[in-house]
Amino acid sequence: MSTENSGKVLQFTTTPTSIEGELEKWFRGVMISHRDLMFTLEQMNDSFKKLLAERAIGEANYPVLAAAAVTLKNARNARAL
Repeated sequence: MSTENSGKVLQFTTTPTSIEGELEKWFRGVMISHRDLMFTLEQMNDSFKKLLAERAIGEANYPVLAAAAVTLKNARNARAL
């Protein structure tokens, strides 16, 4: 084997990342995040309702329940599209 360089450069082609692949990866991430956030919000909503049933809490907390209900409804509707 010779230790001399031949002076030739080998070219390697790389495939450019397709925009469709990137969008699909991003969309999957959004869907997984959406599912996880919905699950967490449902759990928090259920816990809040149980807490509310056990003891009286201030009226300032009722908008939290209303906002959670609206957000969950919108998320379920979005999932159905």
